Amino acid sequence: MKKKWLIICLILLLILNALIVYVTLPTLSIHNIGLWFIILLDVLAVSLLVYGYAYNKPNGKKTLKATAVINIALVLAVLIGALVSSQMINAKAYSKILNIETVEHVELPGVDKLNKIPLMDTESSKVLGNRKIGALNEIVSQFEVSEDYMTIAYKDAPVKVSPLKYAGFWKWNANRKNGVPGYVMVEPNKLTAEYVETSEGMKYVPSAFLSEDLARHIYFKYPTVFYDDIHFEIDESGKPYYVASTYDYTIGLFGGKKITGAIVVDPVSGETNRYGVNDLPQWVDIVYNGNYIAKYFDIYGKLINGFWNSLFGQKGLIESTTTTLYDSDGESYRTNDFGYIVENNDVLVYTGVTAVTNDESNIGYLMANERTGEIKVSYFESTDEDSVMRAAEGEVQEKGYRASFPSLININGTPAYVMVLKDNLGLVKMYAIVDAAQYSHMVVDDSLDKALSTFTKGNVITGDMEEKEIVIKRIELITTDGNTMVYIVDADNNIYHSEFEAEMLLIEAGQTVRIKTDGTVFSLIN
Repeated sequence: MKKKWLIICLILLLILNALIVYVTLPTLSIHNIGLWFIILLDVLAVSLLVYGYAYNKPNGKKTLKATAVINIALVLAVLIGALVSSQMINAKAYSKILNIETVEHVELPGVDKLNKIPLMDTESSKVLGNRKIGALNEIVSQFEVSEDYMTIAYKDAPVKVSPLKYAGFWKWNANRKNGVPGYVMVEPNKLTAEYVETSEGMKYVPSAFLSEDLARHIYFKYPTVFYDDIHFEIDESGKPYYVASTYDYTIGLFGGKKITGAIVVDPVSGETNRYGVNDLPQWVDIVYNGNYIAKYFDIYGKLINGFWNSLFGQKGLIESTTTTLYDSDGESYRTNDFGYIVENNDVLVYTGVTAVTNDESNIGYLMANERTGEIKVSYFESTDEDSVMRAAEGEVQEKGYRASFPSLININGTPAYVMVLKDNLGLVKMYAIVDAAQYSHMVVDDSLDKALSTFTKGNVITGDMEEKEIVIKRIELITTDGNTMVYIVDADNNIYHSEFEAEMLLIEAGQTVRIKTDGTVFSLIN
């Protein structure tokens, strides 16, 4: 091979590498295994070119040996790096990636916080969002609604937001000067959607191309930073932003993905800012998304008693629950899913915890803050989410409705699941409430208020519950319309009432008892 052809081939290789970087956006870090493979292929290509050039020269064999040694060394480095990053060697380190706190009780949201829980799921939100945009002729001809509806806290209330996106390359090319004009906001508890037009068009978005593609825009700002989960959020004024979680590999060379913060992008101007986990703007809601939390909680649950136990003894293995969901085409798939609640303008996700060897019921409950990564786990037995979803669907099986993933709440001191039932178009039709301990006790109705009233037989506790010790001065049983209520008066002349239970026959005037009450409704504490 002549020298000039060697130079031409090397130049072409450089051009090919530039294209690979531009298209695949490999993070320039020693911890990026993909970058190692690119380098390995480059070294192999250069080795072949140099060997071809030096083949008939006196030092040809030496050149071949040198290039072979380099390639073998790179392969060994990747293999050794993968081994020292493995769960087999680092079980304890993997089990500590998440900051998991075990508590006696995770405080479940009460009935008074139902307005903080978005019962409508993403599939139903898509239906409302598409209908809203479908009525706007000028918009729908050029843009589509993204399917990535994000549950965020907006003015301390849950909403789901999704930006418009370009409907392909040619629509981007025709509209790139003005950008994407707005986004859809769904209020899941009101079952309404609105289109929000931004004051200026968003140009740096995931559906754009070339330098305006959002992932590429971030990459060339931070080529050495790992990031993923690019998603849409809005601040308290409704201004749109994109947020990408940043992370590092902290175990060995390629293992232990740990969140370090976020990159926030103004899609109008392209301005980017990088924040650590402790410096995030208050309006940013999602840095530790639910899927990341579920994945590493499952790793924690698998390795909690060591790597070899996860393969053989399998003692004490736990994992987050999965459930069967259905897409807009009616196709089923099994996945992690979550309930959500807005608390102090943060979004908390929660789901059940089950034993790996027996997934017929839950043994606990996980709640996590998606902004701070704070995770609390409480252990108590309950029916798993999949079972209560199928049970609720069975109550109206003639209608063919599908249940959304349920939220676990506190109803009068009792854990209960609440969920919506949807028709085959994804529209919310009914509400179901199921006792978490005994799912044969359930109510399905066409409104949440009616379902709550029936489930509690009219005794809905909406205030904070407190435990107190009282001396019973008087007790009365009153039956109305077939329902028996118990009324008690304590020594301070406070009056409480509750649905009748057989154990209440054991209490009488003059007796001291412990109750849980909101000041009006009570339940006995054994």
